[in-house]
Amino acid sequence: EPDPVNLPGVTISRILAYWADTERAVIHATLRGPGVTSANDGAVLLVNPGVETRILLREGDPVCDWDCPKIASIQRVEFNRYNRRYAIVASLTGSNARNQALFAGHVVSAHPVRNLPLLRLRKGSLYQSPAGQTTRLRSIDLRPIVESTGSGANGRDQVAWTDAVLCLSFDNKVKQIATIGLLP
Repeated sequence: EPDPVNLPGVTISRILAYWADTERAVIHATLRGPGVTSANDGAVLLVNPGVETRILLREGDPVCDWDCPKIASIQRVEFNRYNRRYAIVASLTGSNARNQALFAGHVVSAHPVRNLPLLRLRKGSLYQSPAGQTTRLRSIDLRPIVESTGSGANGRDQVAWTDAVLCLSFDNKVKQIATIGLLP
């Protein structure tokens, strides 16, 4: 079955949130049209005037990791309009122990592949505290500040700059505020 990303008739059904700078916009949207189902209707889009709208991440996209999950649902998105870095928290298909991930990217390149997000953090990863205790990451919480209109990056504080500020929960009941670099 062909991927309906660029098929005629696929349109934006609803804009959930958007972030704009002087040259482009990042949009978290719901899609509709031929081949679009509830399993692949959510997307984060990059809109450049005069250039084809590109999909940065879409529900149903495969994730490059050893168990080959897919994006189940896009949960949170943040885009920093000053340095053009973005963070996406998404749920994944597969085991409940590894079904959430943080992706990050940078939308500055004219080459479309260089704008795509990279997997930065995944639920189920093992971490060791300074005291030596090993525990698993249980959840990733990113809380972008988006107005009721859906507008983000409008002069208020943001949870992403060169790093993203997250609340990480672990199996040993520890919750930790952490900063994770948005670029490798």
